[in-house]
Amino acid sequence: MARRKKGYRFARSVADDGYGQLVQVLTRQVDKRGCTVVQADRFYLWSKTCSDCGAVKTKLPLSEREYTGTTCGLSLDRDVDAAANLAALARTAAK
Repeated sequence: MARRKKGYRFARSVADDGYGQLVQVLTRQVDKRGCTVVQADRFYLWSKTCSDCGAVKTKLPLSEREYTGTTCGLSLDRDVDAAANLAALARTAAK
């Protein structure tokens, strides 16, 4: 159903609906258990921000898979650094 044909934008709307339903189901299930859902900002630079000192790199190509902090020297896999930033967001939202 999400296959894209020339000239049609149907695939994007199907994908967006799927994500919206996922959020609804998660919210419903979490409400039953007394927890909260934290939704991160889509355009925040999670993988370009250092999880240790908070410095943001202006340019970080996708081919560069290791993040090295400019001020603190922290060296992590880029995905691990982004996950640490998202975990910190969840901790601050839970307070």
